[in-house]
Amino acid sequence: MGVRTDRGSASVEAVLIVPVLMAVLVMIVQCVLWIEAEQSAELAAAGGARAARAYGGDPGEGVVQAEEVLHGRGSGVEDPRVVSHLLAGGVVELVVTGSSIAIVPGMHLPVSSTAAGPSQTFRPGE
Repeated sequence: MGVRTDRGSASVEAVLIVPVLMAVLVMIVQCVLWIEAEQSAELAAAGGARAARAYGGDPGEGVVQAEEVLHGRGSGVEDPRVVSHLLAGGVVELVVTGSSIAIVPGMHLPVSSTAAGPSQTFRPGE
């Protein structure tokens, strides 16, 4: 019998390890994209609620402000939807929903954010 060597074992190990490492790297990038989209949704909801709550503002202005943020450069939110509600007591609520950009096929992670606050109105005598 001939002497056995470990010749070629590095290639076999690389063939087994590299796909696993690449899959882990892609999942990390997907998670980063989801976090970035979640932050964009939070920024849009907060800005939209601020615009809707402003003195003389209305919920429609909040939707326009939020959509400007969501359709702007670097948003990361796909299929964004913005809904505003005027609740009891003059409270304005703005809800932003959508999904993150998917680099893994079929992995559209949902994102959502809600911001609410009282509408700023002038009340004489208070």
